[in-house]
Amino acid sequence: MKKLLFILCILICSQLSLADEPKLCEVQMLGKNELTESFFKDIKKCEMGDTLVVYSGNKSKRNFVSETVARICKPETISIPFTSTPKIYICIYSGKILEKRI
Repeated sequence: MKKLLFILCILICSQLSLADEPKLCEVQMLGKNELTESFFKDIKKCEMGDTLVVYSGNKSKRNFVSETVARICKPETISIPFTSTPKIYICIYSGKILEKRI
């Protein structure tokens, strides 16, 4: 009986630890130079520690997208794997959107 309880405990604990595993989360930043409803809908699905893939639009809003990535990602994890347009940023989600100091 003790062995059965022990095995059950291990199985339950392993399932709980799997539920907290980081996942891949995609966020689109297409459109205007502002955070859109679509962006907030995408980012709400993400959890702290998830790997974010941020897709941006054209070159004209490059500064805005870079600033937003800096606000949502852990700075040391930000990478831009391709140099083409549209830009793709990959980072680890910090779990929050930092306020911009004005």
